[in-house]
Amino acid sequence: MTIGYWGLRANPLTALTGYNGMNETHSFASQVKFAVFTFYTILNFVFVPMGLVVLFREKKFGIMGIALIPIILIHFMFRYTGCAPKHYLYLIPFVSLISVYAMRWIYERVKGKPVLKYGIVSIVVLFLCLGIRIDFPDSPWRNVLDSDAKLGPYVQFCRENYTKYHVSIGVGAGQLIPTLDEYMLLSGNLFYPFYIHEYKTVKEGKRIAVKKWFDEKKDYNLLACSWEDIFYFPNLLLEEGYEFRELPCENFTYELLKGDRRVTLYTREIPKGDIQGMVQAIDEVNEYSKGEDLYIVSALENQDYLLNKLSVSGKVRKQMDRLYKVN
Repeated sequence: MTIGYWGLRANPLTALTGYNGMNETHSFASQVKFAVFTFYTILNFVFVPMGLVVLFREKKFGIMGIALIPIILIHFMFRYTGCAPKHYLYLIPFVSLISVYAMRWIYERVKGKPVLKYGIVSIVVLFLCLGIRIDFPDSPWRNVLDSDAKLGPYVQFCRENYTKYHVSIGVGAGQLIPTLDEYMLLSGNLFYPFYIHEYKTVKEGKRIAVKKWFDEKKDYNLLACSWEDIFYFPNLLLEEGYEFRELPCENFTYELLKGDRRVTLYTREIPKGDIQGMVQAIDEVNEYSKGEDLYIVSALENQDYLLNKLSVSGKVRKQMDRLYKVN
C-alpha cells in the first residue's frame, strides 16, 4: 500500500481527512446512521461487541488490531458522507473476523444444551425470514400499496389497526429503511436479493414508459431535483446516442443532442420536504427556458411526494406516474 501511495504521489492522511470535503455542508450526515445500521444489521450489533470482548479476554490483540483499525478508519473517513451501506462493504472481512469469535463463544456455551441451541437458531431464522412492516404517518407516500417501500416478496400474517403505525407481521422482506442511495431491510434480510430485483425491475419499467412518452416530442426541457434524478432518465438518451455537453452560460445546465433533437437538462438539489425550494427552482429555471414547457422526471419517492404536494397547490400538473409538467 505504501508503494502504491508513493507511485500515485498521494498522501494517505490527506485522503483520509479530505474525503468529507466533497460534502462540506454535511448534508449527507443525517443518512449515515441509517447506512451504518443496515450494513451491520441487528445481529452484528450484538456479535461485534461480544467478539471484541472474547478477543480481549483471550489476549488476541494482534487480531483485534487487524480488524479494528480498518473499521475505525473507514468510519472516520465516511463520518459525514457514508450515506449508503455500499460504502462499508470494504469492512465485511473485518466485521466477519470479529463476529465469528462471538459465534464460536456462543456455540461453546450452548453445546450440549439443545433448548438454548435451537432457541438461538430459531431467533436467527426468524430475524432472516420474518418481516415486520410499519406505516410512518410523517411519510405518507411510503404507506400506499404501490410505494417502493411496499415492494418485495411478503406474505402478511397479521396487521393491527389500533395505532397510526399499523404494524404488520409476515414472511418476506420487512421494513424498508431509506438510505441516500437505496432502501435496505430492517428485517427479513434473507429476501433482500428478491426485493432489490423487483425494485430495479419496477423502476426500469417506469423509466422506459417515461421515455416512450417523451419520444413523441422533438425538443423539451427537464428539471432534475436530486443527484439521482440527473442520471435516472438522461442515461436512456445517452445509450440511444445523444451527445452530452455543458452549457457554459447557465448554472448547472446541460444539453443532450442527437441530430435535430434537443433536450435541455437543468439540475438543482432540492432537499426532501423543501416545497419553497422546489417553487424557487421552478421559477428560476422558467426564466432560463423562457416560458417553454418544463418537465420533471423523478427517480425518488421523496421527490415524487414533493411534486404531489405542489400539484395540490396548482403549481404542478401530473401527467403520468412520476412524470410532471410545470405550467
